[in-house]
Amino acid sequence: MDYDSLYLLLPKEPKKWQVSDVLIWLQFIGLGQMEDKFVNCSIDGSILEEITEDDLDEELGINSKLIKKKLMNWISTGLKEYSIYICQMKLNTIKKSPNEDFTLQKNVNACQDKQCQSIINQYDETKSTIRIENQLILQPLESQQNNFYCIKQAGAKIGRHSSNHILILEENISRFHAEVTYQDAKFYIKDIGSTTGTYIKIQKRMNLSQDMLIELGSNLFQVTQLEEVSDGIQLELLVMEGPNCDEQISFHLNQEKNSVTFGRKTNADIAFPEDHHLSNLHAKFYLVDKDVTIEDHSSTNGTWLRLSADGQPSQIYPLTSEDEMTIVRIGTVNQYLCQLDKFSINYNEYNFCTLCHENERDALCLPCKHNSTCFKCSKNLQLCPICKMKISQQIRIYKN
Repeated sequence: MDYDSLYLLLPKEPKKWQVSDVLIWLQFIGLGQMEDKFVNCSIDGSILEEITEDDLDEELGINSKLIKKKLMNWISTGLKEYSIYICQMKLNTIKKSPNEDFTLQKNVNACQDKQCQSIINQYDETKSTIRIENQLILQPLESQQNNFYCIKQAGAKIGRHSSNHILILEENISRFHAEVTYQDAKFYIKDIGSTTGTYIKIQKRMNLSQDMLIELGSNLFQVTQLEEVSDGIQLELLVMEGPNCDEQISFHLNQEKNSVTFGRKTNADIAFPEDHHLSNLHAKFYLVDKDVTIEDHSSTNGTWLRLSADGQPSQIYPLTSEDEMTIVRIGTVNQYLCQLDKFSINYNEYNFCTLCHENERDALCLPCKHNSTCFKCSKNLQLCPICKMKISQQIRIYKN
């Protein structure tokens, strides 16, 4: 915005503009065709600063979205910045007038400083309403349902009961199943006593600990013994749920044999040949220093950490990481890829759709995954408004 050129035409604060001054301003910003509308409504500077987007539409009859966007940009930001510019110009003029009475200059300076600071404070207050926040996008995987969910920093509860922020109406989901919270710039999930559990997919080596619950194929295993002995580590697993319930597996790891394979194939160290949900070589246990780790070996159905036992609440588990994207499973079926998304919130505009400026942004463009419009407006789009990538699909997202 060229305030230097505008100052040559209108060297006074916008709130002091007459109707004729507003017309000069319209010509300056390239919207001279709007003159009649502003004259008919007697828009002077004091009214101009208070105009809202609804006023442009209802009172002035301006329907063009581009024109409205340009006008609102000037009204909400440009005029405030120009008021600060005017104050600074006045201060500079006073300081360049040494022949004026010193007392008068001092009083005028104090008055101008106070006025200037007031305008700057108002502008800073407006700018402070715009800040960057994090939101968590839950992208569905391997499921018939295709709802994306957007969780803001306030968090969300997940379950089958209607009071939950994220409602999943499936029999394998408990009425109150899990909860996502936000703290220390990270999103976390915890199971709140569900029947079917909340799971994290193990995508890289994970250290085992006493009482940890691991799902491999159709069986859920609990680490019942993890004990350091004279020549290594003694590990014991108990099948808590599944076709092999109550079976116990015990093995020893040391420097000579520092790994154990697990799978469906009979030549695996630990084999479950009847479990068709296991891959031939599904996972592997390793001894690393004095720790025992488990690693999935590109299995079809994955290796999963269950956060807590049936009906028991769990500790919180981080969903966002710098080096990998977490996959979470709610119940027995619903898998979601967790993606952290930073976005700018303008609390004066309530994060409205960039096209209609009326509805909340609840549409996700694929494949770019930008969220800038409401689902209604997105149906008419062929290119993403942000990156101009061709849209292959529009997904509605449900915000808590």
